[in-house]
Amino acid sequence: MQLDIFGSNERENEICRLYWETDSDGFKWNVSQIAKEFGISSYEVQKTAKNNSKAYSDEHFCQHCDAPYLYSNRQNYISARPYKWVCDDCESEMQNRSDEMKISAIKKSIDINSKISLDILSARDAVFLLTLLRHSASEDLSCLNELSLNISDPRRLQKLSATRLLD
Repeated sequence: MQLDIFGSNERENEICRLYWETDSDGFKWNVSQIAKEFGISSYEVQKTAKNNSKAYSDEHFCQHCDAPYLYSNRQNYISARPYKWVCDDCESEMQNRSDEMKISAIKKSIDINSKISLDILSARDAVFLLTLLRHSASEDLSCLNELSLNISDPRRLQKLSATRLLD
């Protein structure tokens, strides 16, 4: 395990060092021993260690960028042995790429200049389209107004359907 300690004073640094110190049996000191040694609560020991140090794995790395696994606390060190792990940055990048691919696929499937043929609409789709037009279209049908701009009765916002409420 690699340990980065960045406390603002020697006391915080020592608490962090003892908190993460290991031997062949596991952790050398338990949290209550550290708390008693420094005259603080167990919660304060954990909070100090979390805020002033980072412990990185020597064995587990991100599958994509080889960043070391960051342990969030002692329990995570003991229990979390990630076999295949992806760091947050790589996961975010993969999600962004996936979103871009979806947007690109949607843009390819939609031709903005194409007109909707009423012959291919189901009866249900035709009713919804008519309802939307009657509710939000301008008088000359040149644009659709934003849904919230056309609602004077809040009950209308709950359900946009072909009912008397929308007439």
